[in-house]
Amino acid sequence: MQLHAAPLEEGRRARCVTVETPAGGEPMLVVRYPWKVHKSPSIEVRAYVPGEEESVRIRPLQFRSFFMKDEITIKVYETQAAAAATRTTIEFLRHDIPFGAIGQRNLLGRPAVCVTCLTEVLKPNKEPFPDKARWAIYPFLAPWAADDETLFLSPPKETFADAAKIRVFFLRDGDLAWSQALQWPGLGEPEETTE
Repeated sequence: MQLHAAPLEEGRRARCVTVETPAGGEPMLVVRYPWKVHKSPSIEVRAYVPGEEESVRIRPLQFRSFFMKDEITIKVYETQAAAAATRTTIEFLRHDIPFGAIGQRNLLGRPAVCVTCLTEVLKPNKEPFPDKARWAIYPFLAPWAADDETLFLSPPKETFADAAKIRVFFLRDGDLAWSQALQWPGLGEPEETTE
């Protein structure tokens, strides 16, 4: 499938994320940014929980720097490699957070991996919200790249079926480079998967 990002409107900055839907396809995130100039770039997408206000306390997980160590690094690479032949999922636990890695061919036809998890969100009074924050983490950007400045990301239905306000974090070597909030339209019901 040949994908082309819609041209930026005049006056829009070159560093942005948009939601676009290819003809006959599902919504995806299009990131425009010179990602390739950075060491160890990654992207993390987090959905706000209902009732949560946008605030400075929302931070990325920094998955690639803090969670992707030792055997988890191997599992994530193996999941991406297995995606060349078939959709593959694995689960693992790190720092009491259950993660899932989903490997499959992406819209560009390349084997790619997306890591998902749910995390607790606390209200200002330290009570947890009833819902958990949903995450889609892209630890390796090259498989998602149309070129050195455009990425086509497909958040998985398992965690992004519902519409929500989201924040997209762009990280480089573990540090936050920039982030952007936008509205995610949702993907509909998650698909049933067979293992």
